[in-house]
Amino acid sequence: MPGAIHSERPQPIRASTGAAAPVRPWDGVDEAADESFPASDPPSFTPVTSVGSPCPPEERPAAELMTPNPQSIQDGATLEEAIAFLTDRGFSAAPVIDETGRPVGVISRTDILIHEREKIAAPGREAVRVRDVMTPALFAVAPDAPAAKVADQMVALNVHRLFVVDHGGVLIGVITALDLLRHLRSIQSTSKKGG
Repeated sequence: MPGAIHSERPQPIRASTGAAAPVRPWDGVDEAADESFPASDPPSFTPVTSVGSPCPPEERPAAELMTPNPQSIQDGATLEEAIAFLTDRGFSAAPVIDETGRPVGVISRTDILIHEREKIAAPGREAVRVRDVMTPALFAVAPDAPAAKVADQMVALNVHRLFVVDHGGVLIGVITALDLLRHLRSIQSTSKKGG
């Protein structure tokens, strides 16, 4: 199905900086794909509140932590396309979107393995689409959610990633556990330099 895989989405303009962040592919956090991702320091900047004072690190908004434009797959893609998508990119999971760009679920390697096990038990099913196999829920935060809330939700939900959706419900980013660790590392670096 042409157009089933989306590697780039329109980049929203962030009011805090007025510039779009560099685009990097969405990286699965819970498997070896993390180690193949280039280790680079995040851009150095201090977010500011609307009154112009620096934000405490725990109030840094999700929009500043997220990986923008996550690669996603349409809910109508075939299971074979999903397998190729996850395998070729080294992802353990990816967001599933509908034709309007709104997230409708998550497809993971685990979802595919469960489906394959069930297929062996009950052969003869028709062509399978991503929407038939995906986990039909995803956990998301708003772009203005503070970093502390993002971390609290990841821990409470026991997940490796949270998706960022705009106020219209469109997927605009993903925050992984690795993104939070990078944020903590930058806080440590800043506090060592200052003290």
